[in-house]
Amino acid sequence: MIKDSSGDCLQTSERRTVWPDDSRDTRDCERVLEDNNQMFESVVIEYLDKTLSKDWSILGILEFARPKLSPDTINNFKEDLYVVLRGYLEKCNVHVNAKKKVKKILTNFNTYFSIDKVRQFIIELEYNTETRMNVTSAYTIEVLKDQQDNRKLINQLREDISSINSNLEDGQEQVNVQVTCDRIASLRSADPSTGASQSNFQEDGEKDEEENEEEDEDEEEEKDEDNATNNNANYVAKKNFPENNYDHNDDFVEVTYVDSLECQSRTSRWLLSSGTDVLNVLSKYEKIVPENQKCLNPVCWGILDLTGAHPETKALFSPEDWAEMVNNFKQEVKLSQTDIPKIVIHFFDEVNQIVKNNHDPTMEIDRLFPEVIEKKYNITLSTEEKVNIFALKRAIVTYIENLKGADLLVSESDFDNSFPNSLMKRFLDQDEVKIDVGEICCWGSAQRRNEGRSVILRARVGQKCDFRGILKNSVDKLEAIVGLRSGGLPTAHRRKIFEDHIDLSVTMRDILYSFFKSNQNASDDILHRTFLLGTQSWGWTHDVYGMDCKATNICRFGKLCRTKMPHTSETIGCLEAFYAVMLNVKATLKDIREHVNSVALVHSQAHRNGKRKFEDSKVGGCFGEIKTSPRKIRTKYL
Repeated sequence: MIKDSSGDCLQTSERRTVWPDDSRDTRDCERVLEDNNQMFESVVIEYLDKTLSKDWSILGILEFARPKLSPDTINNFKEDLYVVLRGYLEKCNVHVNAKKKVKKILTNFNTYFSIDKVRQFIIELEYNTETRMNVTSAYTIEVLKDQQDNRKLINQLREDISSINSNLEDGQEQVNVQVTCDRIASLRSADPSTGASQSNFQEDGEKDEEENEEEDEDEEEEKDEDNATNNNANYVAKKNFPENNYDHNDDFVEVTYVDSLECQSRTSRWLLSSGTDVLNVLSKYEKIVPENQKCLNPVCWGILDLTGAHPETKALFSPEDWAEMVNNFKQEVKLSQTDIPKIVIHFFDEVNQIVKNNHDPTMEIDRLFPEVIEKKYNITLSTEEKVNIFALKRAIVTYIENLKGADLLVSESDFDNSFPNSLMKRFLDQDEVKIDVGEICCWGSAQRRNEGRSVILRARVGQKCDFRGILKNSVDKLEAIVGLRSGGLPTAHRRKIFEDHIDLSVTMRDILYSFFKSNQNASDDILHRTFLLGTQSWGWTHDVYGMDCKATNICRFGKLCRTKMPHTSETIGCLEAFYAVMLNVKATLKDIREHVNSVALVHSQAHRNGKRKFEDSKVGGCFGEIKTSPRKIRTKYL
């Protein structure tokens, strides 16, 4: 193997040992061998740096160096590898585990090189090299043939032009030059990469014109079909990612489905009014995402982020398509609206008045009993209304007391338990939802991560969450609402906020996947109407999100509402917005419970007739292939 002027490796079909006569040739050969040794050494060092020491192996090194290897350089590579490993073992800044691994490889060096997998690797390398040489030879022969045909065509054209000129000079009748023009045009339209051109020409000019018109009509029909199934999304993606010049129309995305009898051969697509296939656009974009950026890219997790927090996703679609997707999500995934009772409005009016008149309103708010409101507004409260007023009053008083303890520096757990989690535990119906707070492992995510894993291996934990609400009265004990807190005070960095944004969406996706899988006999329509709730807070901001599965491999994640929590006792009246949102969340959780129980009922009723054939039935929900965690760049610990 030698290198050309551009630095690329040139492989020879046969290895020869050359013994030069003069000193200059000797120096050149020595320089070439030295370059090869340096190249192999750099490849081995790069492998050791990028791979964990526990994964080092001879076969792994060979696979890593495959682009630089050929059958005639295996022996040289083997010698250089041994020298590099010996030098690596003598370094003083290498971890003890790495040294043990290198010593083990050196001790069994020849044995590792003679195993069946290494032999198979060398055989494949020889086969690929021979195949590449054969293809190159065949391609060269084809190019030479095309060049000969082109020369013949050029000579024939020259003769035709000469005969026409001679006829015109002699004053004879002019001939029709349409044939010559067609030949010149066909020569110009030849493929520049292969030199191929049309070898057959029609002498009749009218036939050529008819064929050209038919070809133009076919091309226009193909363009119309392409325009009917694609929109500006491909153009926008190319505009925003100019370094990736690929054709969206030529790729075919192969989709893998959930391994279940009911839906393993079906798929459900989301087509917009413009003809855009959303899954097709997302799948093509996923291919061009760099490996080290996939962990923070929602598309690589199978999630369509409609919140706008990921601009790259929004740039894939035209403004019209994006607006259509967002509007469709808002129509299908939304909070159930609940009217605020008048007694609550009166209560907050009294709280605002107390805050204006008192520097420390805690005592006055604590004395605000339901009887005071009844007397002032001349109304009669029911027992339920009085209970709600007492709960709301305790929440506000506790909130004000926690504000006094809030300093410039507050940890994440302290802030979460003092403010958002404390309010949600008080405002949500704990007879309907079992609420857990703290560092909690999500059940649905743990189930997904251990799917297909051997029971003798240590179980994997699922995604962590800081708040979880489980529907007590649902058959599946669905984790209908989960929440994350991003940092304490001061406000966390936006990268931390976005990372938790991704974690929350992945957690909700795993829960939704587990629910789909446990109700595979339910119909598509009822399954795809299922959605979950999620919350995320940072600083004094609190967001509520929703997620559903619109189609195969498309989990839509969107923001439902945003509220600001008050950070001073003077603004405690702003807590009314948070309370109103929690009332809507409470009503939505009840609706979700009724829906998931109806899904479970349909799934159970499918067993009435015993074993049935589901080939023609649209069941299982077409959730699609669950995307595993993208691989991160792993570095060796030194």
